[in-house]
Amino acid sequence: MRSIKLLLAVVFIISLTACAPVSSPVVETTPTATPESSPEFTFSPIIIATPTPEFTPVPTIAPIEPPKDQFIYLLDGVGDGEFPYAWTDEVVATGPIEYGTTNSNSVKAIKERLTQLGFYCGGVNGSFDSKLRTAINEFQEVIGVEKTSRIEQELIDILFSPNGIQGLDTTDYEIVAGSLSGMTVFVDAGHGGNATGTAEGALVEKTIVSEQSFRIKRMLESAGAKVVMLRSDDSQISLTYRSAYTNYVVLQDMISDAQEKISSLRLDIDELLSYTSFTYSELREEFKNLTLTNNELFTKSINLDSAIESAKAQYGGDSKEYNDLLKQREDLNKTIQAHRLKLDIARKRFYNYSLDVDFDQYTSAIRSEITELESYCAKLGEYRAMFEINVQNPYTEYEGLYVKTYGDDGNKIIEPALAEIFDITGEYCKNHKYAFISVHINGVDNAPKVCGTEIYVRCKNNPTSAYGINKYYYSDYAIEDRNALASSIKDAYDTILPLKCSKPTVIKDMDAFVLREANVPSILLEMGYVTNQSDRVSMLTPEVRNKFAYGIYLGLCNFYLG
Repeated sequence: MRSIKLLLAVVFIISLTACAPVSSPVVETTPTATPESSPEFTFSPIIIATPTPEFTPVPTIAPIEPPKDQFIYLLDGVGDGEFPYAWTDEVVATGPIEYGTTNSNSVKAIKERLTQLGFYCGGVNGSFDSKLRTAINEFQEVIGVEKTSRIEQELIDILFSPNGIQGLDTTDYEIVAGSLSGMTVFVDAGHGGNATGTAEGALVEKTIVSEQSFRIKRMLESAGAKVVMLRSDDSQISLTYRSAYTNYVVLQDMISDAQEKISSLRLDIDELLSYTSFTYSELREEFKNLTLTNNELFTKSINLDSAIESAKAQYGGDSKEYNDLLKQREDLNKTIQAHRLKLDIARKRFYNYSLDVDFDQYTSAIRSEITELESYCAKLGEYRAMFEINVQNPYTEYEGLYVKTYGDDGNKIIEPALAEIFDITGEYCKNHKYAFISVHINGVDNAPKVCGTEIYVRCKNNPTSAYGINKYYYSDYAIEDRNALASSIKDAYDTILPLKCSKPTVIKDMDAFVLREANVPSILLEMGYVTNQSDRVSMLTPEVRNKFAYGIYLGLCNFYLG
């Protein structure tokens, strides 16, 4: 079993009302010192945020970067002090407590505590009933002690201890630095707020998927990816917002790329003008010298990459030696980029001179391209502005481009501007690295033996009755990329086997809102079944959740890097 560091935690206070087991509705979808006698264990925190009238686009509510050896996340602008959600070391319950006890303040406190930690889903009262016994037994199984129907004081001490969650130590996993560099991954923790999702025994969907999303974020960022968290607290973010913000970010990236291209073309003109007084021999010599320098930089780059890998193996990924070399790599990349621009200009001018190209005509063509790009940027800006009504108000559904419209046949019709956005963003994503991962857990009534991991993907463009009124909605999704992403993550899970369930990961077709309303490679992950005892207890352990995060990393590597 992998060794995972015990990390300090922030405990968040929340009380959940009774929530009966239901199938997951995915279709629309400073801690105080620990007493030496307290065993180490695992807690899964609940994150709380209160919706406010004004909202700035994600990721403004974001985790504060913790020390290297900790896995702590706090809410921006919420709480007081360095550890505003640390649990008190004062034990508010006393034992032993026998099964069947009623009207007990200690039982009520224990139910509240288990609710905060995601181990109890039911009414908070003073009765030691069967549901509390189930939660206690699953808590005992997670911390590795014998299951009982009697709550001893020792167990209460563990339950109320300020020890924290066991977090993600990425050094336990083979993650190649920079392997996901240049990639943007949208991580969508399903449900939130009053939308608790499915629940059974000791596990509530909205809580575990929120915690899981931070593990995914931590691991992907260590590989160099940019991670956009679509839900980073317990707010009930709308499905409309999740898709709208995804489109908003991609459009912003497209605008930034176009603006960068415009700046580059303007530099081209400036550089070309600077060569007008050169002779042919001078241009040839300049081109030769810049080529030699480029080769030297290439050799230096190879040697530095080798030194980085050696430093990581010898000193570790958190060492000063390793991180100093990463900084050198960042600086060298900037030098190489600037030099290649100069080399490219020199090459163009030299070849143009050799071929007797009309310089005025050449610069005129560049200026025309700049004009076209400026118009393109303006159009992208108009498209992006269409999502602001959704981005600024993440708690309402079906506004702006997402207002529901139906044809005479009763089928849903996509807004023409949204279809245009899907066209251009879909084409852009074919040449850039994007992925959308929606994280859920599954549940099914009256079928406790159903288990295993499932991956959902909208995998067809042709009309299908399975898509109901959305079958004619849009017909140019990047289907091959979506299916390839799902297959890559399935292969990873079938290799590392996060759950004890012997069933291989299954890929299923689904017309989920978050899979339909943005044209990026997208999957919806159902980690396991809360209604299956083995899956449920497995998903409460940090080792299993780390494996699920690692499977996402491996799947993305296989998908984009082959």
